[in-house]
Amino acid sequence: MKRVIFIFVILFFYFIIINKKIETTFIEKIDLNLLEDEVAIVFLSSNNYKTILLHDNDMDSLVVLDVNDSKSLVKNLNKFMDKKLDNLFILDKDKKNIDIDYNVKDILNDSINMGKYSINKNDNIIKISNNKYNLCVYNTGLNDDISNCDFIYFINMDVQLNMKESLRAVFYEKNIASKFKENTYIKWIDNYELSSDTYNILKLSNDSYDVITLPNEN
Repeated sequence: MKRVIFIFVILFFYFIIINKKIETTFIEKIDLNLLEDEVAIVFLSSNNYKTILLHDNDMDSLVVLDVNDSKSLVKNLNKFMDKKLDNLFILDKDKKNIDIDYNVKDILNDSINMGKYSINKNDNIIKISNNKYNLCVYNTGLNDDISNCDFIYFINMDVQLNMKESLRAVFYEKNIASKFKENTYIKWIDNYELSSDTYNILKLSNDSYDVITLPNEN
């Protein structure tokens, strides 16, 4: 009897593994055609999660800003990757509900050098930088210094910030009030609203950038 139960358990787990591999295999991949010095910053946002995938030809790293349900997040991640995450960066060590395969997990509370780019956290602002550009991920808090940001991703916004005219693009969560967006409209700064219906991708190289918007065909 014990042998029968053991065989049943083995077959059960074997079925789960095979089924998971089949699901991953049939997910349509998105090829960003990155050059050697390029990094793609993929904004993955929905009602259940807010994350940033940092993807280059060497590694995949995920910055987790907020996650309530990681199942749909994993499905979207698999469209850009063909292996498990190299790095998982979280803001809160007690954050739960993150069911993602990764090699290294770390709490983002200081500065991390990833080779082609670096990640720095200063209070409520996370800065992702390569040799030429800075993307600032802004949440509400005491730090409002966005003077050296080339791109800004607003998770939340409760005050009108002074945005320089040389700012190249702004990415908003759709819950941001319209009155806070007027400053970018006046200065003709490119605006991108994040949602689960699209993928907004910022490609950075050492001498240029590009913003790509693709439909998310769930």
